[in-house]
Formats: sequence, C-alpha cells, structure tokens
Amino acid sequence: MRIAINRAYYAAFYSACAALLRKGRQFTKHTSVRAAVNKEFVKTAKLSEDLGRFYNTIFDERGEGDYEVFADFNAKDVALRIDECERFVAAMFQLSALD
Repeated sequence: MRIAINRAYYAAFYSACAALLRKGRQFTKHTSVRAAVNKEFVKTAKLSEDLGRFYNTIFDERGEGDYEVFADFNAKDVALRIDECERFVAAMFQLSALD
C-alpha cells in the first residue's frame, strides 16, 4: 500500500509540475511545487479546494510512507487516493490546456 501512495503522489506531482511549467514556473523542491499549486491554482479558484486538500494530503502521506518505518495505509484509503489522483491529474491537464 505504501508503494501505491508513493506512485499516486508522483502522478499528481508530475502533472502539477507540467501545469506549472506551462505557466513558466519551474521548481526544484517538492515543497515549492506544493506551495505553487496552492497559490497559483487553489487560491485563484482554478482548482477546487477539495483537490487542493487532496494534493496536500497525498504530499504528507507520501512522506509518511517513504520515511516512517511503521507507516501503513489501508486498502480503502489507498483506493480513495487513487480516485482523487485521477481527478487531480485530469484537472492539471485541463489547466495546462487553457494557455
């Protein structure tokens, strides 16, 4: 389950990077991408608040899964994150296409 969370995070992360790059923004840190998603997309209402919360949550869960020895995720939560990730990636694709 930890790997599934990790892969969902990276799908969201790279789609966010692509959408931000289309706006001329490029970052070297994951925390900078997270901040930019919130500033550029959530605060401007280009991305729904629930998808913004998803990105913040999956960011934290990926860190937990990668760096905490006893981190564990249940199948129901992982399935929910994958569904949310699909919506997030689709939203990033739409934001990329707007320019």
